[in-house]
Order: sequence, then C-alpha cells, then structure tokens
Amino acid sequence: MVISGALPAGARINEAELAEELGISRGPLREAIQRVGAEGLVELRGNRGAFVREIAVDDVGLIYEVREALESAAAQRAARVATAAQIADLERQVAQVDEIIQSGDAHSGDSNNRLLELTNDFHITILEICQNPYLARYGNDLHVQLRVARLHSEHSPERAKQVLEEHRSIVAALSKRDGAAAYKAMSEHLMNSLARFEAQPPDDNG
Repeated sequence: MVISGALPAGARINEAELAEELGISRGPLREAIQRVGAEGLVELRGNRGAFVREIAVDDVGLIYEVREALESAAAQRAARVATAAQIADLERQVAQVDEIIQSGDAHSGDSNNRLLELTNDFHITILEICQNPYLARYGNDLHVQLRVARLHSEHSPERAKQVLEEHRSIVAALSKRDGAAAYKAMSEHLMNSLARFEAQPPDDNG
C-alpha cells in the first residue's frame, strides 16, 4: 500500500482502521509495520505512532550513492558468475523495452508503468544473478524505497531511450565477461539516472 501510494507519504497509519480494512488483527499488522519500518518506508515517531516516510530529493541522492557502490559491484561480479541463460534473460528484458519504445505507445499510462517495471526488473535481476545474497538484500531494500520516491515521476520516451542504451551497454559488458566494463557501465548509468531524476520538475519528484 505504501509502494502503490494507497498510503501516501506523510500519512499517519491508523492501526485500527487498517486492521479492519485488511481483515486481520492488530498484532500481525503491528509486526508488518515494524518490518516495513526496517525497510525504510515507515517512521515510528515515539508515542505518535507510525507514519509513511517522505523520501526527499536529498534522500534519493544518498540512496543512489549507495546504489552506485552496490550495483556496480553486482554487475562486475555478474560478469564473472552469471550463466549464459541469465544474461540472455537480461537481453530479452532490454528487447521488451525497445519494443515498447518502437511501438510509439510509450506515452500511455500503461506503457509508462510497464517501462518503469522493466527498468526495475533489470536491476533486480542483476542483483540476483551476481550470486551475492548480501548485495541482493541491501540492493532490493533500496529499490523498494526508490519505488516510493518515483510514484509521481514519468518515464518519458526520451528518458526511456537513454536508459535503454545504458542498459544495452551493461548487457554488452556482461556478455563479454568484462567485469571492469560492467562496473563502469552500471556506475555511469546510475549517476545518469540520478541526474535525470533531479532534473524533473518539483511536482514530478513524488
């Protein structure tokens, strides 16, 4: 509900109402809130209760700083340990993005959401195939927080084309088993992504 925006940033979580809405008791709900809090999506404010965390642009910059370190290392490792089938799966994801862009339908809401989903899947896949559970765990936590930060952002066709080319560069390095090139391509891609995010109008930085 936090990731989808059903519980908006800054909102206080009313345990009684939410438990009734979900049809569960308050005990399991309280445990779930604490777990989501540990993932950085909810803030527990003393005796005031739990509030959905507001992720500011400055927070996004700090998140990307850590992502750049984690995911560049994951790409470098994946170049060494990923199977040919796993790299082929990344190539298929890239091809799907290309297909949406080439269709000329990238402006529609459904296509925009699909592009964001594929972009996220690309990075999650690399975290998974690098065969380091610690990189995968912490990298996934950061992605969850960024999904909240991007609730009101738009993945324009122009931005999608830039991302597509950067993803192609990463996959090309993985295919060549060139760890140094994969590290560099991922690092540059993430810094470019941060710059694109920060360049959005204030209303799109949700």
